[in-house]
Amino acid sequence: MDYFSDIDLFSRIMKKSERTCIFNCKREIDKIRDTGIKKEIPYYFPLSFYAFYLKTVQHDTPCRIEFFMDEKHCYKKASEKADLITSILLPISNLNEHYGLPIPQIEAHRRAVFKPNEVDILLNNLIRTLNTHGISLLEKRRNRRPF
Repeated sequence: MDYFSDIDLFSRIMKKSERTCIFNCKREIDKIRDTGIKKEIPYYFPLSFYAFYLKTVQHDTPCRIEFFMDEKHCYKKASEKADLITSILLPISNLNEHYGLPIPQIEAHRRAVFKPNEVDILLNNLIRTLNTHGISLLEKRRNRRPF
């Protein structure tokens, strides 16, 4: 059971275009803040963070969708917002039965990710700049193997 997650469960029981009920993510935000990953997250949110899973296509895992609402909104309003989000995401996420991410997210990721040659150029420029100041970086041990 160590390797069985919520995604595994929802993958098996959800049908295409179904969504789970919404759930509050406040504890998860606190966990992220406490680990130091996102220290800039303030300790008081005037917002309630919610999430749900949406099965956009038959042969892919459900997508986790997160959103926020004003604290003063009730659970019914949050559920209505989840329905609205679902109605927006489904038409732009189900063009391929084996890959269900929304097209804008795929395109944003494609544009944001550095290509390997761009990473090499950036790293070489950084190394060159550091070397001019007397600082040298050691390559990773696995890249320095003599055999």
